Amino acid sequence: MLDLELLLSVETGPTPRRWVEASARTLEAILIARCHLDDVESALQLVDTHFAEGRLRVPGSLHPATRSTLLAAASEVYSAAGQPRRAGLYAASAVAHAATAPTRYRAHAVRALAYALNGEYDAAGRAIERCHELVAEAGWSRVYRDYALILAEVLYASAVLDAPALARLSEELQATAPADPFWQYTARAADAMRALITRDYMSGLALLTTLVGGADALKSHTMVRGFALGVFADTLLARGEVRRALAVIDGAETPREHALCYGMQRAAAYLALGRDRSALNATDECIATGADHCVRTLVPVLVRRSIAFLRLNNPTAALASFEEAFGLRVGLGESLAPFIALPCEPLDQLLTMLVERRPDVADAVAAVRTGLAAVPT
Repeated sequence: MLDLELLLSVETGPTPRRWVEASARTLEAILIARCHLDDVESALQLVDTHFAEGRLRVPGSLHPATRSTLLAAASEVYSAAGQPRRAGLYAASAVAHAATAPTRYRAHAVRALAYALNGEYDAAGRAIERCHELVAEAGWSRVYRDYALILAEVLYASAVLDAPALARLSEELQATAPADPFWQYTARAADAMRALITRDYMSGLALLTTLVGGADALKSHTMVRGFALGVFADTLLARGEVRRALAVIDGAETPREHALCYGMQRAAAYLALGRDRSALNATDECIATGADHCVRTLVPVLVRRSIAFLRLNNPTAALASFEEAFGLRVGLGESLAPFIALPCEPLDQLLTMLVERRPDVADAVAAVRTGLAAVPT
């Protein structure tokens, strides 16, 4: 931690006329330090200064491994800033330049995070598996796990409501860096999500209160802090404390690409209050962003809008919205998270309507019905 704090105060100086190993390694270390110490804005400024469209702005005489890990650091910065598509661009470049087992491991780790952050869970699962394969192929007896990879696994386990996996990942985070609040915060966030899944609301709220308002809250990953706030709201909704859930996210700002989408969170609360028109109003901005909206949060936005449309006696709009959400979910990875803390009756009605329209998805709908038994509502 002390090394990272020292790096945070390092002046980067002007862009070199040509990148060499030393300058590239220095920039990589500074990017990682700023990302891990919650100085994401200045990290983004550095990336924008030195990179463009997945590559360095000025030429460099760099070993492929050095170029790969530098690009991986840029990807991690974009993930921390909630920009998964740009994170994916730099992760793909990092994979392309990776020339050794350690650099391939790192490149696929940040790629897994970009995919998971964007809700592309099947692709994230493949990238996670590739990292594990690399460990086995290299014969490493011990591996200092990449934080980006563990976070990707936490997001994946959260999406499929895998409580045992979240427990294992929390233990791993705690054991890997027991003195680092950045890692410990993520471990407790995984525990809070597990508590929501298992309906252990008392333990979850105790964790979430300190995650959101504790002294170490700002010693955490920017996105994880936002996720914790969302889990706090979902836990309160699942426990029936709707107005308190709205209060928790009052004033929370949605980032540009909606990787954290508080309009979606507010919509769930409005549905619980029977304020269906307000649920649509809360997500109108999401729809207006078009293709720029993060796919991971778009699916639950569409599900919430479909429930509102159904209750407002507009079954055509309801089915159109739900069919789009369901198609995205099937195509990207079958997450159950979009259905957390939502009313069961309209969801069941929408699933029935979908099968009547699309008999080809009957098996997928049956799997959702089975899975909904595990979803806090």
